Amino acid sequence: MSEIKLEDIREITKNTQGKGYSIIFNDNRVIILYKKRTIAALLTLIRYGEGCESDLTNATNN
Repeated sequence: MSEIKLEDIREITKNTQGKGYSIIFNDNRVIILYKKRTIAALLTLIRYGEGCESDLTNATNN
């Protein structure tokens, strides 16, 4: 499996089949997340290859 890049994400929408949000990739894979802050955490992880709680609280520049 290849590395995931931000460009691989087609859209992020509210999950139409229940709670949470869907991240839909260009190859039609879907990840369902239930909290908004996990979207930011996942995007930070994809972008920088690592992430931590301080990335979400503006304690870092990421």
